[in-house]
Amino acid sequence: MTDIDYGNILSRSFEITKKSKWLWIFGLALAITTGGGFNSGGNLSGGSGNFNFPKKIPQDLPDKASNILGQSSTAIVQWFEHVPVTTWIMLALGLFTLVLVYILVSLIIQSWAKAGLIYGINEGANGKEVKLPDTSRFGMGKIRPLILYGLIALGIGIATVVIAAAIVALGSLLLSFARGLLVFWLIGCTFVVGGSLLVLFIIYAMIAIYAERLIVLYGYAPWRAWKKAFSMSKRNFFPTLSMGVINMAVGCTAGCLSNIALLLVLGIPAALLLMPSFKNGLHLPGAPTISMLLALFMLFVWANYVIRAILVVFNYGVWNLFFREIVKKEGNV
Repeated sequence: MTDIDYGNILSRSFEITKKSKWLWIFGLALAITTGGGFNSGGNLSGGSGNFNFPKKIPQDLPDKASNILGQSSTAIVQWFEHVPVTTWIMLALGLFTLVLVYILVSLIIQSWAKAGLIYGINEGANGKEVKLPDTSRFGMGKIRPLILYGLIALGIGIATVVIAAAIVALGSLLLSFARGLLVFWLIGCTFVVGGSLLVLFIIYAMIAIYAERLIVLYGYAPWRAWKKAFSMSKRNFFPTLSMGVINMAVGCTAGCLSNIALLLVLGIPAALLLMPSFKNGLHLPGAPTISMLLALFMLFVWANYVIRAILVVFNYGVWNLFFREIVKKEGNV
């Protein structure tokens, strides 16, 4: 068994990430479509001026508030009652269609980005120049098998959870007559079933790492890729787990430090812009200040996405290089 040089994998992944900047586009697509982002709510009123807070709260404020809420709720109920059932059905179907289209588009973008990223990093690791048209075109050809693999993996994950829930429910039902045994059973399930699920989903994550590269780089069919990846994960459980822990530690450290630096760079100007609003009493900032604050916020959001995109490329680079080492060790795929 060949020892894996984890430090060399990290340094080579960093070099590929730094050199092949076209790959950042795929990383950005994955960073945007796989969660995260920022939401800002609330309402900003324009204009500047001081707030004049009332010195005395009216005594009948609760009664007035309850009257207003009562009238509003009555109006809302009446509006709901006058909307035809067919309108609600059409609205539900429309929302369902929008959600379905969103999920489908997200899956297509994610599969394209994953395939392009895996292929591009492999080209970079082979010393070739990474070109966006080639990697993008290759990624388009792997969308369907990656989506099918994702559905297989999702089905297996759901089946695992359902089986675990059924075991817990059946045991609880059989032991419902004895409170002491039931409590003991539930405590045991928390540790045994919970621990088993944790280990299984770690293995499923390992399977995904191998299977996606088998599909993209070796042309495996989705189900064959899952089976082959499962056997590879079993044989290389501890090296894969070690690589995952190291990769996670490096990624979390780099992500935290970069976000702290970003907050300092953009947060200090934002604080300086807000300071005049606290002088001589609290008052709203003017429109120019609000515009600059909004610009700083948007800059922070997109800079954060770029950082995440770079980390995604680095992460995929680590797993690509690790996968190559495992293939070398096993001799064939």
